[in-house]
Amino acid sequence: MPKARYTLSKSKKIEFCNFLKEAKFPDGYASNIQRCFNADSIKWQGLKTHDCHILLQRIIPAGLRGLLDDDIYQTIAEFGKFFKELCSQKLNKDVLARMKTEIPIILCKLEKIFPPAFFDVMVHLAVHLPDAAILRGPVQFGWMYPVERRLYTLKRSVRNKARPEGSIAEAYVADEALTFCSRYMDDVETRFNRLPRNVGFSDESAYTVGVFGHGVNLIGACDLSYSEELDKLAWYVLHNCDQAQKYIKMFEDELTATGVAGAYLDRRTEHGFGSWFRNYMWKLNASEEVDDDLFALACGPDLRVRSYSTCVVNGVQYCTVERDKNKKTQNSGVACAGAYRSEIIDFYGTLKEIIELQYNAKNDGTKRYVVVFICDWYKLDDGVISTAAPYQEHSCFVDTGRRPEVFEILPDMPLNRVDEDGLLVDVAEVARLTKENQSKTITEDEENDEVDDDTLMEYCSEEEDVPVEVDSDDE
Repeated sequence: MPKARYTLSKSKKIEFCNFLKEAKFPDGYASNIQRCFNADSIKWQGLKTHDCHILLQRIIPAGLRGLLDDDIYQTIAEFGKFFKELCSQKLNKDVLARMKTEIPIILCKLEKIFPPAFFDVMVHLAVHLPDAAILRGPVQFGWMYPVERRLYTLKRSVRNKARPEGSIAEAYVADEALTFCSRYMDDVETRFNRLPRNVGFSDESAYTVGVFGHGVNLIGACDLSYSEELDKLAWYVLHNCDQAQKYIKMFEDELTATGVAGAYLDRRTEHGFGSWFRNYMWKLNASEEVDDDLFALACGPDLRVRSYSTCVVNGVQYCTVERDKNKKTQNSGVACAGAYRSEIIDFYGTLKEIIELQYNAKNDGTKRYVVVFICDWYKLDDGVISTAAPYQEHSCFVDTGRRPEVFEILPDMPLNRVDEDGLLVDVAEVARLTKENQSKTITEDEENDEVDDDTLMEYCSEEEDVPVEVDSDDE
């Protein structure tokens, strides 16, 4: 009896399991699903409820691509998208109305694929979930997971199975008493005063320049080096500083007054504004009082840049690509919206390096520094991330990306041009030129017969001490 269309062969099962084993998620997003894999029976066991949500909403729509028929894969992907939109933090009533009309069609597609034993009341319950979300709001306020976790905690407190209610009551009273007392113990670490694992902070009120109040917590040791792109890094900081925008406008007005064309205005501003801004603030500081943070920004960063591999921004951990290779989680992905050809599009990339630029410190010793991410950006083309070559943003110092292979540079086309005719030469003219060239070569060989020609030996010599001489004609 042939197998059903929705089943996978053993080779495809191994391919899908290998995909799951290599899948990585951001820190704190999901558990380590790799530990639930059983290589002997090619099964996943011991998955928790949250792991099943991640599988349905994220992994299965991506992992089954190419392993099943298009109609089956499309239906499962739509079913996973439905629960992904339903479990989002914010819900839109228009989206819920659209989901309400889509879920019956998705279930009908599933009925055409899977046998009737697959469909029970739990599958039919998906039809009523959009209506419940419209009345209730986000699903986080209505599902039973917090209640089930609380019941699990209460069940663990049972010591006398003959009197489970009394054991739960005593454990509950003891827990409430300890919780009440712990709120008055400031010098003792409790769950109320314990710092989170990814500590983030904000110092916007401590500085008058916004780029210094970023609140980035750098983790680990740093590597000191001299960067060749320091001027580009400094310009990127100035270009994204709100307090420096009026001075950039002043510099552009001076360039326009001197006759600089608009096509070269951005390039001249990028290369010349740093030194002009520093000289301008020095002259201004001699005559009147200048803000200390703005003056430190104009003086420029330290020539030595500090490179880190991990940092925490607003409670979110970021790691470089090299750091992520040795971890079970992936925190090197970044995404932001940017302008490209007069329109705002989404850019996705990977974090390559975390750079700290230190400026002049305050009088009390407080550091002024700016943290910059160096990334490889990829442009989003029609909903698909283009990995052919990283996109280079004009105002951002991104890496040049990987070097393209030879087969990517040379197109799959004949070497000759077929779109236009070449130079036409008569056959008699070709024969005459060939005869003259042969006679000239014979004459030169007779003149230089007694002279030893060591050119070939010098080219083919494998010894490192023998210099390779190149004739002027070869040059």
